[in-house]
Amino acid sequence: MNSKLHKIIAILLMSIIILGDVSPVIALEEAWTYKMETSEAEIIKNPNYDYYLNHRDEFKYGYVPPKTLFPVAEPVSGRRSKRDIPVPEKYDARDAELISPVKNQNSTGTCWAHASMSSVETALKKSGYGDFCDFSELHLVHNTNKSTNLQDGGNIPFAMSYFSRLNGPKFEKDFPSTDSVSDDEVKVLPGHTIMEDFSKKLAEKQVGDMIVINKSEIKKFVMEYGAVIGSYHHDESGFIKDSNGIVDKTRYHLKKSESNHAVTIIGWDDNKKITDEVVGAYLIKNSWGTNFGDNGYFWVSYETFPENVDGKQSNYYVLTDVRDKVADNVYQYDEYGVAGFDGFKTLKTFIFANEFDKQSAKDEIITDIAFYNCNAKNTEFTVYIVERDDWKSKKPSNLSEEDKVATGNITHSGYYTVTLENPRYITKNKFVIIMKLETDTEGVYAGLAATDTGEDKKPKNKKSYYWTGMSFNEAIGCMSLNAYSKIVSEEEYTITINSSENGSVKANKYKAKKGEEITLTIEPKEDYELDKIEVKKDDEEIILTSDNKFIMPEGNTIITAKFKEKPAEEYTVTITNDGNGNASADIQKGKTGTEVTLSATANPGYKFKEWQVINGDVTVSNNKFNIGNKDVEIKAVFEKISPNSETVKIIFDSNGGSFVPTQSIEKNTKAIRPTDPIRFGYTFMGWYRKFNQEELFNFNEKINEDTILIAKWEKNYNITPDPYYSKSNTWKTINATQITKTEEKKTEIKQIELKTTIKIGSKTLEKSINGKSVSIQMDVAPYIENGRTMLPVRFVAETLGFEVEWNNNTRTVILKNKDNTVELPVGTNKIIVNSVEYTSDVKTVIKDDRTFLPVANIARVLGMKDGKDVVWDELTKEVTIIKKLK
Repeated sequence: MNSKLHKIIAILLMSIIILGDVSPVIALEEAWTYKMETSEAEIIKNPNYDYYLNHRDEFKYGYVPPKTLFPVAEPVSGRRSKRDIPVPEKYDARDAELISPVKNQNSTGTCWAHASMSSVETALKKSGYGDFCDFSELHLVHNTNKSTNLQDGGNIPFAMSYFSRLNGPKFEKDFPSTDSVSDDEVKVLPGHTIMEDFSKKLAEKQVGDMIVINKSEIKKFVMEYGAVIGSYHHDESGFIKDSNGIVDKTRYHLKKSESNHAVTIIGWDDNKKITDEVVGAYLIKNSWGTNFGDNGYFWVSYETFPENVDGKQSNYYVLTDVRDKVADNVYQYDEYGVAGFDGFKTLKTFIFANEFDKQSAKDEIITDIAFYNCNAKNTEFTVYIVERDDWKSKKPSNLSEEDKVATGNITHSGYYTVTLENPRYITKNKFVIIMKLETDTEGVYAGLAATDTGEDKKPKNKKSYYWTGMSFNEAIGCMSLNAYSKIVSEEEYTITINSSENGSVKANKYKAKKGEEITLTIEPKEDYELDKIEVKKDDEEIILTSDNKFIMPEGNTIITAKFKEKPAEEYTVTITNDGNGNASADIQKGKTGTEVTLSATANPGYKFKEWQVINGDVTVSNNKFNIGNKDVEIKAVFEKISPNSETVKIIFDSNGGSFVPTQSIEKNTKAIRPTDPIRFGYTFMGWYRKFNQEELFNFNEKINEDTILIAKWEKNYNITPDPYYSKSNTWKTINATQITKTEEKKTEIKQIELKTTIKIGSKTLEKSINGKSVSIQMDVAPYIENGRTMLPVRFVAETLGFEVEWNNNTRTVILKNKDNTVELPVGTNKIIVNSVEYTSDVKTVIKDDRTFLPVANIARVLGMKDGKDVVWDELTKEVTIIKKLK
């Protein structure tokens, strides 16, 4: 940039400060303010280039070190590399079928072109474009910096300038390579032209990004993108000889930093033995045909490739983005790449702009911008496009959100193509691209374009600008800031929407020009949602954004949508109680319309009164309800039985199934249907009176006497055909019904596992019967006192198959099952089992109207072993109790 201009501005600013009026500087927003420093174009000179000038005889393979280098440093974690992926001891990209066939440069100096094209072919394959594309190295050579001699040589930045201006890549079939030809011979070959006109966009594919990495990153980038372009010094003396002096051209080791040969790195092996002293090597795809090395591949020691230190930098390149679609136009001033860097040494922000004349008489849409980032560190970028004539008189801070077309963050130097978040229509004759680069540390640079003279002088028709902190000044050189566009066709194309079941799709228009934005409205029928939608032009799928918009392609489009039923939402069922009994539901979660059965057991001295619906807008009838469209909470309400009231018991004989507690109800009232019991290998058929097993019990019937109900079961039989006869006969699976009789119980009883899990401080008890779980809400929570874990006796006992009674006269808790009767006099150390009295080390405690015992005593009372059937988890503070019934 203009150093004199900077000095003049600095002097003027100093004069203003002395006069006390500093408002012109202070008024600027901080994000857009610059200290006035002298800014100079920067060049990182490549020492290898000087070596090349004095040792041309060593550079016969075609690699010419670039005059300048991109900055390279250990980058911070960023979006361009999957830094968290583990790097194995060895890797071969051929195993993933990412490497195109080996070619032969023969006697030409085109190694750099082969390495470049090989990487493009791999990048396309990695991106999922199917079969390998075969691109022409010869077309690249003859369209780079006016080269007409296959021995002139080149380098990777040369290739990038060729890619960026859309001169290539071009298919091999259209521009076939030759072994060794003269200039005259090339000129007469069909389709061959020396240096195509830059205005001709010949590319079959578009290379988007080529970033520069450190040697230490090679492995991770090979894994991520399939290949890395590298260079090293090649000399025949580097091949390893065996003990008989025979040269092994599959192994190479030579430590010399001046690179003269470009290759493609496609893998590595940390344990590959090159010599007795040298272990570890990269796997290289060469360009010397399949007769070289191991079918064209060989191993080069890690040490052979130069490090990025001590001023002997050698850049390594990765093609991270190759696109199937090619732009119609490219706007650029860097047709020959970059000559150096421009920016500020002591600042963290650099704002610059390129002004372009529109190339087409038709409207265009800018879809992508591209630039050379020259910062080897975390860099944030923001891009604006404006068509206003007065843009130079405005501060960058006055740019609107509508002007903003892209933002992002990058961590490596190199060439980047960014697809615009908001593609921009260009309708006027001129437009301007403005870019802001921001770095974490001082020193921020962008690429300075090289002209056809190879210098940074600017032709008159090219205009670049930079922001000084007060205004946009015209730069001496041209900045590397490009735009790719598509021409908006005047022809209108049709949009056809295929009819769809269970929904419809509408477009805001059904005829549109190429480049127009189309908005779709998607309307599923009730209870349906969109499954998938495709927008296609012929067999080409058009990208549809998340808000159902797409850019009209050059051709008719067909839209096809498919709808599917919405997955039914499940709602929770929560059952609570008023503390005078227990209540539960047969399911804890279900879809709309699912029937739920409730059950309740009153505490001694209480009877069930009603179900109170707290939430869910459901109606409970006969202890059942259907889930609606929201979560349900229902409370069981109990009431005291009048002292003068007679009570009767409803005893449930589960007939080999899981335990169902006895109900005590007021005489001449209804029993509550309990949750169905479970029995392995059987289906529950209902409750029957024990002495009248032909009639299903009606829970709407009022009970006037003690009643025993027995469960009836249907055994699950599965009849399958004999394999011998099944070859020629068709068989059906038949479910046979068998009503289980009481006297047959003994032979049919299966073992049932009851499992109870209870957590300290939680009022939720998890009950499991043969693996089927249900949650029970308690009105108290277990607790720890003096190092003892205290559990509520009633809840634990009932879930493990015991009936629980309370003798108010003796203040005794009574637990019963078919084998044992356990009495727990409250406030004493007594535990009475089948009339035999035992002494506990802790008294039975009543807290919050519930009886508590230590977990160890619970185990003894229920006939289980502490530590085996009763397990304490110190980490989760949970007690798990397991009891097996027969």
